[in-house]
Amino acid sequence: DGGGAALAAERRGAADLDAMARALADLERHQHHPEHGVEHDIAFHLAIAAATHNPFYQDLLQYLNLQLRLAVTTARANSRQLAGMTDAVHHEHVAVFEAIRDRDAPRARLMAESHLRQAASRLRLDSLFPASRQTS
Repeated sequence: DGGGAALAAERRGAADLDAMARALADLERHQHHPEHGVEHDIAFHLAIAAATHNPFYQDLLQYLNLQLRLAVTTARANSRQLAGMTDAVHHEHVAVFEAIRDRDAPRARLMAESHLRQAASRLRLDSLFPASRQTS
C-alpha cells in the first residue's frame, strides 16, 4: 500500500534495497512469462513490507498471503493477455523501488498507489478505487 511504501522509503536500509533489487531482477527475467514471476512479485511486496521495519506490515502481508498470491497470479495472467502490459507492470514496480531507494516518501506513496490502482484495473476491480479516492 502507499503508506507502507512511504514508510519503507523513510526506514529502508541497504539490505532492504538489496532484497527489493533481487526481486526486481528476478521479475525482469520472468516478465514475458508472468506465471513464473508470481513468487518474485510477492517477494518484492514482502521486501517493501520488511523495509518498513514495522512488524504489523509484515504480519498483515503474511496474514493476507493466500489472497495476495491469488491476486498477483490473476493480475499477472491478465497482463500477459495485453501487448506491452508486462513491461508496464515491471515499470510500475521499478518506479516504486526507485522512490524508496531515493528516500522519497511522497513519491513512493504515489507510485505504490498508482501500481495498486493499475493492478485493480487489471483485475477488473476498478470500483474498489473510485476516482474520488485516487488523489489521496
